[in-house]
Amino acid sequence: MSKWIILLALLMATTAQAAPPNTYRTPTCFSDVSKLPIYNLTAKLRKTSELEINSSVVLIGDNLWRTTAHSVGYNMDAYVMIIAPHKTIIAKIWLLDIGRDVAYLNADSTGLTPIPAASTDLKQNETVWNVGYPGLFDMRLLSTEGMFARFKKDGRIVVSSIAWGGMSGGASLRCNGDTLEMLGTITHTKRLILTDKVWTDNNGVLHREVTYMNSGYAIIAPIKQ
Repeated sequence: MSKWIILLALLMATTAQAAPPNTYRTPTCFSDVSKLPIYNLTAKLRKTSELEINSSVVLIGDNLWRTTAHSVGYNMDAYVMIIAPHKTIIAKIWLLDIGRDVAYLNADSTGLTPIPAASTDLKQNETVWNVGYPGLFDMRLLSTEGMFARFKKDGRIVVSSIAWGGMSGGASLRCNGDTLEMLGTITHTKRLILTDKVWTDNNGVLHREVTYMNSGYAIIAPIKQ
């Protein structure tokens, strides 16, 4: 009887594990996706402009960040802000690769650890995650799970992880053992046209109204090429 009492006491003393963070999916080799160096990016074509482009940005090296070229309006002189927890970091555009839809930024990364690039080749149907900010409807950093589908002829990667507009510039990730690695930058999502209507209002102005459905596939600009 005394053995059972001791065993019961040990079980009751065991520390309970914390619940996983409130994300859609979290990579198994990283316990809290919210701690990844992936942040909101806000860009203006000029500092005084009211029009903003909102997307995501990823730290890939010391003071080196990666996003998409369309996230900064394809403009080397855009005014760019990285919205990190508790602070806003002003970034300078270092390089634009419009053909691959990639932009490299220079901005302070003190205290942050970059996400390493993929160290081995992708395997067919390997599990991958897209991580970024999905847009105005949800400002949380979210991850969606899918798998590697194929390489396109131009070298870009097709994955079956869902992505939304605000996730442009975010990261497509994989687990290599216990290490989280970056495959590349989310550039856009394949979408299907549901309706496409053209109509004229009472003032004679021509309008076009298009609705889309997310096909569930995203295109990734690889971090290595």
